[in-house]
Amino acid sequence: PSSLAAFPYNLVIGYGGESTTTATGVYNLSGGMLNLDAGAGSGILIGHTGSGTLNITGGVANLGGGAIDGNASAQFNFQGGTLKNAGNVSTAVTFLSGGSGAVLHQDAGYNTVLNDTDGAGGFTKTGPGTLTLSGTVAHTGTTVLQGGTTVLMGDTPMNSALTNSRGDLQAGKLVIDYSDGTTGVAEAVLTILDLSYGDGSNPFASANGAPIFSSTADAMHGLGWADDAQNELLTIAYTIYGDADLNGVVGASDLGLVLTNFGSTSVTWSMGDFDY
Repeated sequence: PSSLAAFPYNLVIGYGGESTTTATGVYNLSGGMLNLDAGAGSGILIGHTGSGTLNITGGVANLGGGAIDGNASAQFNFQGGTLKNAGNVSTAVTFLSGGSGAVLHQDAGYNTVLNDTDGAGGFTKTGPGTLTLSGTVAHTGTTVLQGGTTVLMGDTPMNSALTNSRGDLQAGKLVIDYSDGTTGVAEAVLTILDLSYGDGSNPFASANGAPIFSSTADAMHGLGWADDAQNELLTIAYTIYGDADLNGVVGASDLGLVLTNFGSTSVTWSMGDFDY
């Protein structure tokens, strides 16, 4: 690996000079802390005039909002440790099974954007910030959401995520942005959550077989949802039963929604039907 002032990156892997000379570089992070300065253009470049590989199996890589970019020969393998406060990750991330498990953490105010994923492993999203999946979600391991907001940006990430991976929503929110014109989102989500709720004896359990479940659901907490058709955003939240507006508490506004729709048919969570 090389760190070069001539590039708008803190770390360049696979640098062959300013000529057409090719090079191969590998950077392994298995423990400790890798801190990169924040700022426009900061981050990691995997492959420049050659091939580059970034392996994270442990430790913490704190990018401070910096990007992870790469050329056609770039390889980013993630099996353990934590990638903290990354910005745009244009290189496909391969989540490997085994190891301690990959963690993507975003502090408040940070948004990590993953374009494509693959591999037999999964990852855990932590922190109050935002994780956005904008490309093909092809990893097959479980995606565990433990806080903040995770956004599926449009048809491709939504359908690929629900097909290839399962989501364990333990805390926070999962938002589907369908402003790209995707249709039928509310119907698809209701079908999934109805399956996840099951017959009510063990609601939102993994054993119910739905693509979205919650291993932290209990007698007071489950998965609620609301469709904001005007802004083309659908939100699934880990919250309290009775929280119709998904603000995290049961209050007068929730009671108003229940009373407004009392006795109606074809109502959903955001209208006061909490048992699917």
